[in-house]
Amino acid sequence: MLDVLLFALVPTAAMMAGAAVTLRYPPGRPLLSACQHLAAGVVTAAVAVELLPAMLEADALVASVIGYLLGLVAVLMVKRLAERGGAIVPIAIDLFVDGLLLAIGFAAGQMGGFILMLGLTLETLSLGLATSPSLARSGLSVRRIVWIHVGFGAAIVLGALTAGAIPTDSANVISLVLGFGISALLYLVFEELMSEAHEVEDKAATTAMFFLGFLVPLVLGHLS
Repeated sequence: MLDVLLFALVPTAAMMAGAAVTLRYPPGRPLLSACQHLAAGVVTAAVAVELLPAMLEADALVASVIGYLLGLVAVLMVKRLAERGGAIVPIAIDLFVDGLLLAIGFAAGQMGGFILMLGLTLETLSLGLATSPSLARSGLSVRRIVWIHVGFGAAIVLGALTAGAIPTDSANVISLVLGFGISALLYLVFEELMSEAHEVEDKAATTAMFFLGFLVPLVLGHLS
């Protein structure tokens, strides 16, 4: 459990660093798009290489389907909340789910957790790069922006702690948790990261970042 908490601090630190840098040097959309493509590639490969095989190995179809549908309902509820109100609370909930997913990755195996940590670190870095200038433009003070990002980081750690308390000593529980994680991660990739990444015109180098990101877990999987 301590390992999971330590790894949860990595995406937290990446988000804080991105937010701090962009308060002084706001990034351009092409840079954000490249980071989002890279993160999407890593997370997609983590699902394909680590989580999906672990769920199939557990061989509990009903639990897998229930977990998958629960993950879908959860992310759609977060999206609905974002549409009805401000962005801060939905972002915090999204990061809480990210913490859950990180712990789920470690439940699937050490390498799965490490790969997910890498993908989520790139995601939170992109988030920090994007949200800090946006909050500053809304008139919030630097101190307020810093505390908001501290709260975001706490949401990641709380998510990891919550998932760590879930017993994973049965095939049904493992399949339920992995199904939830797979559904939520696929939504993260295709409805959030890639959707936002395509708000600017793609260049060949930017598109290539997705495939390079996908390659990283494949290489790590062979080396492990």
